[in-house]
Amino acid sequence: MKYEKKFILNTAYEDKLMPAKLIRPYILLIKSRVLEGLGFIWCVLIGSFIASRGFLQILPTTLTILATIMIALCVYTYNDITDIEMDKLNQKKKRRPLPSGQVSTKEAMNIVYLTGFIGIALALFLGFEILLICLI
Repeated sequence: MKYEKKFILNTAYEDKLMPAKLIRPYILLIKSRVLEGLGFIWCVLIGSFIASRGFLQILPTTLTILATIMIALCVYTYNDITDIEMDKLNQKKKRRPLPSGQVSTKEAMNIVYLTGFIGIALALFLGFEILLICLI
């Protein structure tokens, strides 16, 4: 009887963890690109500081950082998808989420579409010039 109760409790616990299981692949892919994102933040901050002549505007700078990170994440994820076969042969890269099979290609493409859409939408919201800068 104790075993049945334990099974019921575990099932209820697993149901609560379902959202975490759904977003895990996305977190794995995003986590592998954190250092590149930090480099983009630094570049946007320096550019914003120079363009604003020392008086940073918080909202446009923050939205530009988000747009740049989203577009970069889109490009990096798409690159990871196209390089899956080569990464499987590389000792260092074969442990990444896509080559190791932790994340499917379909899940990775969902990230490409979502981050690309968010990045372009934010950049367009800020202005056409910002969109061009983010895409360069």
